[in-house]
Amino acid sequence: MAQENNSLPRDAAGLASWFAEGVRSELAALEKDGSGQSYELLSGKLIQAVSAAKAIYHFIIADGTRIPEDATGKLKTANEEYAATVTGQQTNRINVCIEGTPLPSGIHRAMLVIDDTALLRRLAEVLESQAAKPSTIGSLATTVFHPQHASVHFATLPNSTLLAKLAGQNRRVIEQACGSSLTFIWGPPGTGKTYTIAYLVTALIEAGERVLVSSHTHAAVDQSLYEAIKSEIDKAGPLATHPTVTTGKVLRIGLTPDPKIPDSVRLDKVVDCKARGLSAEIARLEAEAKPLADRRAIYRAQISEWDKLSEFTTRLNSSRETIKQHEAKILQSESALRTYKELLKQRRAEFERAQRAWFRRTTKVERAARALREGESQLQKVEANHTLLQNQVNKTVRLAKDTEAALLSQQVVCKKLSPRPIIEGELSTLALKLNPLEERIRSLQDDISQLEQKTIAEARAIFCTLTKSYTGKELDGQVFNAVIVDEISMALPSVS
Repeated sequence: MAQENNSLPRDAAGLASWFAEGVRSELAALEKDGSGQSYELLSGKLIQAVSAAKAIYHFIIADGTRIPEDATGKLKTANEEYAATVTGQQTNRINVCIEGTPLPSGIHRAMLVIDDTALLRRLAEVLESQAAKPSTIGSLATTVFHPQHASVHFATLPNSTLLAKLAGQNRRVIEQACGSSLTFIWGPPGTGKTYTIAYLVTALIEAGERVLVSSHTHAAVDQSLYEAIKSEIDKAGPLATHPTVTTGKVLRIGLTPDPKIPDSVRLDKVVDCKARGLSAEIARLEAEAKPLADRRAIYRAQISEWDKLSEFTTRLNSSRETIKQHEAKILQSESALRTYKELLKQRRAEFERAQRAWFRRTTKVERAARALREGESQLQKVEANHTLLQNQVNKTVRLAKDTEAALLSQQVVCKKLSPRPIIEGELSTLALKLNPLEERIRSLQDDISQLEQKTIAEARAIFCTLTKSYTGKELDGQVFNAVIVDEISMALPSVS
């Protein structure tokens, strides 16, 4: 019998808040050392082209550091920088999906810059959101951490030929897993846990339930999926020819470089197949729009040149106005200089007369010396201000000359262009043709996005990493009858 854990909250909102607080504490500790970390990657080889601007590369990580899967950042080579996502790691071998152009066939050396706290921040946000809306948390959440409240029963498995070969302990384990609210299955490597998962997924699907299968690594997720759908002779998985697989209702969400995972279960490939007609229409519209978009780009570049001319004109006028203001201040400053110099001359004469006085000479000398010092100080301030004004004028004059030169050069450029009103008219004419095309393309792209959501919603079994389950948007709002987490004891390290 499981023992009561009195240190954990009993309600779903309390559990979410408790874990969020722990994640935030970990974040605070990590952020003291800085969130950005750089890792040297060597000998990069392209192993899978996802699209023209996205591919997965296999690298050696120089120091063998463990990097969380699905962590995002930048991959910097000597000449390029790409958006990067870690898709898997085994010891010092790491797979990274990069996006950008051009994509090289190989990358000799690169620096992977990762925000180590990004996944934790996202996890904290999700937990805090769940704590604020406890009605969105299933009852299983509290049962996992208070297993003494779990219901334990043995279900009768569906009468399916797919499950006919199950017998003995394996069958008994799956009967308990299907009949209980919570089941932990433990065994050392090689004892058939992945095999059991494959048949458990099959049993749940055959019973009409919807299943989420997850783990902390892509490798573990892919192995569970492969075990269920593999078509090897004499070793075929229980779902190898199942309609859910052939109709795209068993899905692998997230990038995986594992060649054993067929396109028939990869979400992006399934959607591509279903959206073939929409994609073809988008391609046709893009081809029709391209010459118009190219002309628009040319006209916009020309408008940009006219904008530069306007900017240089405004800057030159502003500089000239500033020069006038400074020159007026200089005239005032020169007048003040003459006044203070004359005043200082008078005070020096008074000081000399005080030195020649017969009566109360000491007092008169002290008074005249004090007045002389004040006059000298005032004159120094006026001279410093005058020098500052002169420097400002000289700087503004130089700026005006540079701006005037740039303006003259820009005038030469604009003389070769059509007048701005004509270009703007051409742009307006183009917009009448191009805007409807682009609007139609966006609408079709929205249709594809909705098709992806529909495909996910209709899926009977979904396989993805734990990180993907809370960082991605694909599973937002999705409800499952059963959740299977492989290697659950390693779940927390996957996000820390």
